[in-house]
Amino acid sequence: MARGSNLVIVLEGFYTVVFSAIILAQNNSIAAREERVESAFKSYSDMKEKIYDDLSAEFTQDMGRWNATLDKNDLSIKFFMDESAPRVMFKPGNGRQTEYYDELIADFCPRYYRVIRPIVESSLVTAITVEGHTSSEWRSGASESESYYANLSLSQERAKNVMVTCLKSIEEVDPVKFVPFRKKITANGAAFSKVITDGSGQERAGASRRVEFKIVTSFDDNIEKVSK
Repeated sequence: MARGSNLVIVLEGFYTVVFSAIILAQNNSIAAREERVESAFKSYSDMKEKIYDDLSAEFTQDMGRWNATLDKNDLSIKFFMDESAPRVMFKPGNGRQTEYYDELIADFCPRYYRVIRPIVESSLVTAITVEGHTSSEWRSGASESESYYANLSLSQERAKNVMVTCLKSIEEVDPVKFVPFRKKITANGAAFSKVITDGSGQERAGASRRVEFKIVTSFDDNIEKVSK
């Protein structure tokens, strides 16, 4: 059986456990309810592990040269901007990615789409988000509010441009089947609302400037229902 088919089976199995837990929890004893909740969390964990393994198998060898990471907790792939490096994603204050980053995204996105397509087509994913993030830095003398709104606009523009490049690269490979993906992908600018800090709580400006691809599911909502 294909890897994608196995993943869909894992995900659908998770839903079965979750919904069964919701129904049975209404009438069962506390012990039985806790057992079902524990089983639901186990299935959820197995599902995330499967997606992580598939993404890791596809991209591990690329992460170093892309200056990127795959987060096991939220399944996000983060591309970090090093504005001092010879090959940069964006020039300071510029919302249009460089030619180098165009080529990077054109390499990444068709492969990313190929890995996650089974779960997108099975309607078990609510959205794929492209998030733009900045550091809190802006021009000298600007207030915090001025810096935030300027960076909000910049991060939104960067996320949108990356998403457009991503979609075009996928459409060239698979112009018909990529439509479900196109319907679910969104671009969001977060400014510096989610900066990355060091051990002492100080902002790491270089790490904060990044673009993230995230898989958004409805599983967390279902887990919350089971827990109540």
